[in-house]
Amino acid sequence: GNYTFISGTDTIADPRTGQLIGGAHAFGDYWGAQDAPVAFITGSELYFIIAEAEFVAGNEDVAADTLVAAVAENIEKLGVGSAAWLTEYTSYVATLSGDDLLEEIMTQKYIALFVNPEAFVDWRRTGYPVLTPASGSEIPRRFPYSTEERLYNDNIPKLVSIFARNWFDKE
Repeated sequence: GNYTFISGTDTIADPRTGQLIGGAHAFGDYWGAQDAPVAFITGSELYFIIAEAEFVAGNEDVAADTLVAAVAENIEKLGVGSAAWLTEYTSYVATLSGDDLLEEIMTQKYIALFVNPEAFVDWRRTGYPVLTPASGSEIPRRFPYSTEERLYNDNIPKLVSIFARNWFDKE
């Protein structure tokens, strides 16, 4: 349930948990509100994109600083900002490098983009965060084609499983 969702933050109690998720199978106070926002792109998402780009470019110090800015923007947006927590998180990020830093960037982006399908795309593209299937042995990797597509579009692949990898999926 809820603990597994924020698995990337169990070493430091993440202040976003109650805002993002409520009880079992329920949205938290932020997304569960009747007037919950629908964002096209957020400031924190932009910071996460920059952090990943800086990491890929070999600028790990800039990537780490941008990651902290992304998380700070997200906790501020959710109204759960805490200077003490952010200081502790900044110290934690300073210990990361290489694949561990990339994993943290993508895990935090996954948390910040809760309910946004882009988080699913990022997971397939990078393999982060490391997810465990809720049941069975695999996590679906693609959305199924709709009935209309299957009936009227001769150009879709035949018999594509929801577990089949896309061309950009990380092996």
